[in-house]
Amino acid sequence: MLALLRAGAFVALAAGVSLVSWVPLPALPWMSWGKWLFALATAVQFIGGCSFDTGAWAALKRRTLNMDVLIALGTSVAYFYSVVVVLAPTWPR
Repeated sequence: MLALLRAGAFVALAAGVSLVSWVPLPALPWMSWGKWLFALATAVQFIGGCSFDTGAWAALKRRTLNMDVLIALGTSVAYFYSVVVVLAPTWPR
């Protein structure tokens, strides 16, 4: 049953990606590919990565490090760097 749910989730993700590719971006000047991908990546970061974040928080409360801490730290740093690049591309200059 779990395999069927995962397969359904992957099919839904593939359908969502193909729907995003049909969006007429020239007709939407306020929306760019970076902002579309930002919206998708935000869902993946906070919904898909929730188990890693809770595992990392539990490990840090126990004052230990585990693989959840490594994954949560790595994905969070990459995500927040991408947020700065998408929303404020000229900020560090």
